Amino acid sequence: MRERKKERKKERKKERCTDAKAANFSATAFTEIEFSGATECNATENTLPAVSALNTDAFSTLDDFTSSSAVSAGAPFTRNTSNALSADYVYFGVYGTEEAIIKVLSGNVTSHTFTAAEVATLGSGSDYTQIAAVTYNNQIIDTISYWLINETVRTSTVTIE
Repeated sequence: MRERKKERKKERKKERCTDAKAANFSATAFTEIEFSGATECNATENTLPAVSALNTDAFSTLDDFTSSSAVSAGAPFTRNTSNALSADYVYFGVYGTEEAIIKVLSGNVTSHTFTAAEVATLGSGSDYTQIAAVTYNNQIIDTISYWLINETVRTSTVTIE
């Protein structure tokens, strides 16, 4: 199930954006994205008219995890990052064998504690956790509102014991 979701997310990303250096939508276009600069988004297929937009918001800076990779089932679990710069929102997620929990917090938050009750629902075993720093840029082009999204994600395994 997770793999299918990852594949769908990857496909949607391919459809949404290309780097300003890339000419069209293709898997190779994404090897050139520069995460420090502007990203050009071109849509030429689907039910909307063709559109080209430039997202000048840089990708957020998100440092690696600074918290433990193991937690006891039924105990609180805190996930930290030392830095989440320029984010509008920060997503904290933990994905267990039986449940997934995602919290959306303001862009200046660098830590979140999942409660013991939440951790107890995850199931034991090898799971993964993510922190995602997200910026949103709304542009109205030909009276249609487009949301251009830049997302920086850190992923790590976590063991629920």
